[in-house]
Amino acid sequence: MTQGVHPFPSRTRKLSPVVPKILGWRRPGKIGRCQHSIVSILLFIVMVIMMSVGLWNMNDWYNILDYENSRYRYGLRLRFDKGINPSLRNECLRFAAWLRQEYDFPIRIPIYFKNKKCLICLDGDTAYGTCFLPDTYNKEPYIRIAVGDYDDLCSDWGEWDATLSILRTIAHELTHYYQWINGVRLTEKDEERQATRISKLIIEYYLSFISND
Repeated sequence: MTQGVHPFPSRTRKLSPVVPKILGWRRPGKIGRCQHSIVSILLFIVMVIMMSVGLWNMNDWYNILDYENSRYRYGLRLRFDKGINPSLRNECLRFAAWLRQEYDFPIRIPIYFKNKKCLICLDGDTAYGTCFLPDTYNKEPYIRIAVGDYDDLCSDWGEWDATLSILRTIAHELTHYYQWINGVRLTEKDEERQATRISKLIIEYYLSFISND
C-alpha cells in the first residue's frame, strides 16, 4: 500500500489515500458574556457524550476476567522515545492523567510513543497508531503511536490541531482496547467505524473538561 497524505486536520490509522477526511477542533476561547448559558450547553454536551461513549464505561470485563485464578496488572502507562517534542509529551501526559480519572484500565495498557513518521504493521501496511491485542487476557496489550511527524503537522495545521490529532489517535487505539477487554465482537470494518466515532467524542469530552479547567 502506498503512503497517503494527511487528511486535514486529523490522523487516521491506515495511511491510505482513500481515508475519509475528519474535521478537527480549535482551541477553546475565553468565555465572555452569556457565560452561564455556555456552561449549561457544555454540561449538556458532556452528558450526551458520556452516554454515547458507553463502550469505555462498560464493565463486562468484570465478568470476563478470571480474578480467582489470575492476577492482572492494571492502569495506563506512557513511554516516550528520545527526541519527542516536549510540548507534545506534556499534552499527552495531561491527557493520560485525565483518562485515568475518568476511565478504568482493568489490564495494563502501555502506550509507546515512537519518534517515527509512521509505523509498519504486521501485514505490511503503514499506520499512525497500532493496538496489539493478544488472544488471551493473561497477556498484556500495548499501543504504539507514531509522532515523528509532529513538527510537520504543526507547520501544516498549527500546534493545537496537531496535538489534538495525536490525542485522537490515542483515543482511537484505546477504543480497540475497550472492544477487546469487554469482549465486543464486530467486523473489522465496524470496529474501525466505532473507534473513529468514539475517539471523536472522547476528544470533545476532553475539550469540554479543559475549557472549564
